Amino acid sequence: MITSLTYRSFKLPFSAPLILAGQQYSAREGYLVWLEDDQGEMGVGEIAPLPGFSEETAGEIPDLLEQVRHTLPWEIDDYEIPEQLVEPVKSIQLPASAQFGLEEALLDLTCRRMGIRLQDYLEGDGVDELPVNGYIGMCPVEQVKKRTHKLVSRGYRTLKVKVGRNEFRKDLEVLEAVRSGAESVSLRLDANRAWTLDNAIAHLDELVKFNIEYIEEPVRDATPELLRRCREESQVPLAADESARSHEEIILLLSWNAVDYYVLKPTLLGGFIETIRLAKTIQGARAQTILTSTYNTTVGLAGIAQLAAALAPDQIHGLSTRDLFANPIFDPRDYSIEQGSLHLPEEPGLGIDFKPEDMD
Repeated sequence: MITSLTYRSFKLPFSAPLILAGQQYSAREGYLVWLEDDQGEMGVGEIAPLPGFSEETAGEIPDLLEQVRHTLPWEIDDYEIPEQLVEPVKSIQLPASAQFGLEEALLDLTCRRMGIRLQDYLEGDGVDELPVNGYIGMCPVEQVKKRTHKLVSRGYRTLKVKVGRNEFRKDLEVLEAVRSGAESVSLRLDANRAWTLDNAIAHLDELVKFNIEYIEEPVRDATPELLRRCREESQVPLAADESARSHEEIILLLSWNAVDYYVLKPTLLGGFIETIRLAKTIQGARAQTILTSTYNTTVGLAGIAQLAAALAPDQIHGLSTRDLFANPIFDPRDYSIEQGSLHLPEEPGLGIDFKPEDMD
C-alpha cells in the first residue's frame, strides 16, 4: 500500500546558458517526488516541465502533487503488469511531466520491493550499458571544435549537432569543423523545424557530403505530407520529434511512411506506459525508436535510461546531457558515461539511493 508522498524543489545551474524555444535559461527547475509504502520503502521520480515544450509549468507542480496526495493510500500488487500498476496515477489525468515522475517513483518503489532492476520489470534483456550520443548545441565554430575534440576523446561514436541557424552557411561551417575533428563518427542533426520545405530539400542536398545518419525535424510547420515529400526528395534520412508527441500523430506519420526514425521523450509523452505503447507501435512498423532526456537530473535520466534499455538496447540514445550542469547534485556513481556508453547500476529499481533529507 502506498501511504505517503513527499516532494522537494530543485534548481540546477547550467554550465553555460541554454536556449530553449528561443529563450535563454541559466538553470533547470523542477521537483523530485518520493512515494513511500506502509513498510517504509521509497521510490523516487523527477517532475521537470520543459519550458517552451511542456504545456504545464514548474510553478503548477506543487498544487498538482497536493491533489495527488489527497488520493492516497493506493493499493498495489507488486506482480501486476506495468500498465495495471500505474493505474492509480493514470486515473488522476495529470500533465505529461507529472505523469512521468509519479510513474517513475511508483515503478522504482515496486522494483525495490521485488529486488529487480526497472529494465527487467519492463521485460528488457538486462543490459549493463547503453551507447549514447554526444551533444553539440548552438555555439560558435571555435566552441564546436573544442566540444568535438572533448567528445571524441571521451569515446563517443555518435554526435548530435544542432543546425538551423539564420544563415545556412554557418551550419555548414559548424559541420565542417565537426567533421574535421571527427571523421569516423556518426552524425545526427537537429534542425528544430528551421526551414521551409524547399529550403530543407536544398539544404539536405548540401548536407549529404557529411554522411548524416539522420536529421530531426527539418521542415517548418511540418505535416506528414510535407515530411514525406522531403524524405522522397532527399538522401538524408528523417527523424520525427515534435511531430510525434501522441499516438495519433505517430499513427499518421507511419501511414504516410514519412520518416525513418522516431525520437521519443518520455517526459513530454506522458510517462513510461505511454512511451512503451508508442515504441511498440513504431517498432511494429519496422521504424527506429530513440529515447532522449529533456535536460534532466540523474533521477529523470535514470528512468529514461532504464526504459531505453528495455525498449531498444542496441540503439544509440540521447542521454548524455548531464555534463551541461555546473553542479549535478544528484550524481551517483552509476549512470556515468565511459567510452560513449552509459553504465546502468545493478541495484533494484533505478539503482539510486536518494532520500528527501538529502536535499534538506
